[in-house]
Amino acid sequence: MSSTSGGVISPITTFLADDSALLAKFASANLGATTLSQFGTDYIDTNNSKLAKLSQLLYVMLKDSTLTTTFKTSLGGANPASLDELFTLAESDVNASATLDFKQKHFARKLLTFTKNFTKEPSELESNLKNLKANLNGDYSDHARVVLKTGQTKSYDKDGNEVTDGSIKDDGFYQKGTARAYTRANDIVTDNVTHLMWQDDNEANTIQKQWLTDENYNTCSNDTNSSACTDTSGDTAVTYCENLNLRGYTDWRLPTVEELVSITDNGRSAPAIDPIF
Repeated sequence: MSSTSGGVISPITTFLADDSALLAKFASANLGATTLSQFGTDYIDTNNSKLAKLSQLLYVMLKDSTLTTTFKTSLGGANPASLDELFTLAESDVNASATLDFKQKHFARKLLTFTKNFTKEPSELESNLKNLKANLNGDYSDHARVVLKTGQTKSYDKDGNEVTDGSIKDDGFYQKGTARAYTRANDIVTDNVTHLMWQDDNEANTIQKQWLTDENYNTCSNDTNSSACTDTSGDTAVTYCENLNLRGYTDWRLPTVEELVSITDNGRSAPAIDPIF
């Protein structure tokens, strides 16, 4: 899509094609348009924020042919009465997608959320989505690995005594790195720097799962070359995460060691983690 007046190629008409049933669904969603020609109108010329947002929503859904088909099927079985309901339907289909990988789902959700909450002029939406669209297309250059602040704010000598004269050049002195930033909603903590989402419901505090089943662990202990050493099927931590469905998100996985360490905060203790968790 172009962000200049008169130059917008709307995904709406591409998505609708000649499907009168889908057109009827959109027409009843209070979007300020009821006919195919009205939906194909340049939303910049008409300053129509609803059509601008619908265009970006459908841009996401059209990125994957299976997702497109799924969304059309979902629309066929629903009666969305507002743009917000269309976004909810789209987000649900993205979460349940079997063809998008976890990064694609992540950036699809971010693009949908950003678009849904956008309050500026429709003409500014496209330029504001530039980086998110690049991410959705597989270019993660603006989300390169970042170095987080360790959380340490004081300096200590080799005996553990606090030093305040600047003679100790440690993390507490330099304070380098990117500040941490988290948001919490519906039992999920989102790291707004690394863009990782963390399960933080009651089960996260109580569920304990082994990496290997008892049988595999015993086999592996006796024969470290056994394939049982890498078999994480069964009732394990891996399968727990793979089967987790939390607030509509179904693409959970175990974190890497590096990812897990990223939420530790050396400026806190017992536990060394931000209290938002």
